[in-house]
Amino acid sequence: MRGLEGQSITKVIQVRAGLDRPLTLIPAKFDLEERVRYKIEEVERGRRFKIQFTNIPGPHGSYRGTLELKTNYPERPVIRIPISATFRELPPVHVFPDRITMKGVAGQIVTKIVKVRAGRDEPLTLEVSTFDLDGKVNYRIEETEPGKNYVIYLTNIPGPAEVFSGTLRLKTNYSREPVIAIPIRGIFR
Repeated sequence: MRGLEGQSITKVIQVRAGLDRPLTLIPAKFDLEERVRYKIEEVERGRRFKIQFTNIPGPHGSYRGTLELKTNYPERPVIRIPISATFRELPPVHVFPDRITMKGVAGQIVTKIVKVRAGRDEPLTLEVSTFDLDGKVNYRIEETEPGKNYVIYLTNIPGPAEVFSGTLRLKTNYSREPVIAIPIRGIFR
């Protein structure tokens, strides 16, 4: 399982009977009770099973464990299912896309959108720090959900054929990510 802290991830595996007699599965040992829940479903009686694993949302980090199942097959009395999980730290701010390219013909108007979302429960504030494309691009910042979501509209100012690049820098109130930089490139032929 891989994801971000606080996220719930579900993975499913299948176990199939490999012999011509019915298979039974009995949970014997599970060492991740505090971090993962599992459910065994018999899909086809004595032949096919589905085991669903879902993590219990929590902090970032990694862990490993095993689910052991006893079977009625002397040829394979125990099935060991290894489980590993890595949950990365939630970024303080999500920016998508993290860079913009405007393409068109000379005189054409192109608008691009950047979405900014707070990654934590703490309200996010944005304030323009620097913008080095005055005369080339206009921007407008709209707070769509107070303290949580923003949309940034970037529109080129129609002009001659040219290639330009610059950056919109936004100050945040987050100490872990005090500045967001959005690179902007324009290619007009």
